[in-house]
Parts: sequence; C-alpha cells; structure tokens
Amino acid sequence: MNGNEAQNIRKLVVSDIHGCLDEFNLILNKNKYDSTNDQLILLGDYVDRGMKSKQVIEQIIKLKFDHDVVALKGNHDDMMVAALKNDDELYDAQWLNNGGFTTLIGYIGGDYFEEGFDWDKYIEVKEYIRKHYQHHIDFLDVLSLCHEDERHIYVHAGINPMLSN
Repeated sequence: MNGNEAQNIRKLVVSDIHGCLDEFNLILNKNKYDSTNDQLILLGDYVDRGMKSKQVIEQIIKLKFDHDVVALKGNHDDMMVAALKNDDELYDAQWLNNGGFTTLIGYIGGDYFEEGFDWDKYIEVKEYIRKHYQHHIDFLDVLSLCHEDERHIYVHAGINPMLSN
C-alpha cells in the first residue's frame, strides 16, 4: 500500500461497547463499515453493563484475527481479567461494583441467579468462565493499552503527557 492509499483509508474509532452487541453492530452498519476499505480501531471496555459481553468478545476476537482490527484494553476489560485470573476479593468486589454482574449473567444466563446471588454462586460462575472461556480471558489479558499511527495516539481513557519513555 502506498502513502496515498493509506491516507484514503477511513478510520472508524469505537469505544465503550460495554456488552451492547446490537448497538455495536448498529454503529458498524450505519457507518457502512467495510473491512477492505476501513480501519476499525476499538478503544476497549467490551464488557460489563450490557447483557451480551460474551458475544461482544467473540465478535471482537473474530474481527481482530480476520480483519486486523485494532483492539485495545479498557479498564472494564482489565477488571474482568483481574477478577477471573485471581482469587482476590478486592478484584472481585471492584469488578462486581462496576457492572461485572451483567457480564456474569451473559456467560451463565439469568436463570442461574433466579434464587438470588451469593458468593458461592459467584465463585461457581468464575470457575465456569475459566473452564469454558479461558480464551476470552487470555485475549483480553494481552490487549495493548495504546495504538499509534502516523497522526494519532489511541487509548481508552487518556494519557499522561508528563510521562515519557
């Protein structure tokens, strides 16, 4: 690709999908996203709050590997990974207090919590996700925090210009 072709590529930047698969796809469709002519840059927070975090992660994995989409890690993705990789109540509480419960429902189904939510059920769902969706944890865990091109630096929530390498 020469310099002129690179300048003609449209960049679509999306952040904070938060488990809202239908809305994410609506954004892509309304903007006529075309993986052959557009570069999609996703700025993180794929999980929590919305009910379809599992499906969002599956779609982003596919987009990243099939269409070279840039996928960065957001703080909610980081909280999920920390809670699922560790058995530490501080990580668990942070994630649950920031929308993690809806992510759990998305993985296990709402019927599982019909009789209530308690710590034992939470631990069971963590183990279920670890067993069946370790590839989601691994994918989110290794995502970069920033991406840079010839004109811009892309991050989820900001950078400190006082820090440098």
